Amino acid sequence: MLLLVLSFYLRASGLFDVPHTDEDAIMEPVEIMSKTFSFDPDYYQRPNHVSIFVNFAVQNLYSVIRYGDVLANTYDQHVPELFAIARVICALFGVLMVVLAYLIGSQFSRRIGGISAVLFAFFPIFTNHSHLITPDIPTACISMLMIYLAIKLVRRFDQKNLIALCAVCALN
Repeated sequence: MLLLVLSFYLRASGLFDVPHTDEDAIMEPVEIMSKTFSFDPDYYQRPNHVSIFVNFAVQNLYSVIRYGDVLANTYDQHVPELFAIARVICALFGVLMVVLAYLIGSQFSRRIGGISAVLFAFFPIFTNHSHLITPDIPTACISMLMIYLAIKLVRRFDQKNLIALCAVCALN
């Protein structure tokens, strides 16, 4: 648990850094979807639809709870706050990668799982990218989930594992 808290701290420490040039690739479609009341992000060039839809859902929910109105009506007044929320979401994907690293490594031994988790918790590339609104960390996280499910499927072939792996592959 301490490892996850430290992992989140490292990832959250850059939440208010200078914006990354790729962050608009996720935030602009969220804004467009909110203002057009559509689930079509109108942007298909990058592998970040998971990030777009997660941010769309979370930010709309946040807007309704915090401001009592849909995101379409509050987006322009609260852009820095919404960017911070999107960065927290990406940081949480980064923390989930630590858990998945442990689960993948533990398929071989608990020791390997622990070493894997520590490496993923503190590896600079993962910590630095986890506080940016880019598709890198969510895509890597879902890819790690695919690896974990593939290992489970190889170890025990059953319909439940196969369906779970196929669903995550389709998501990614």
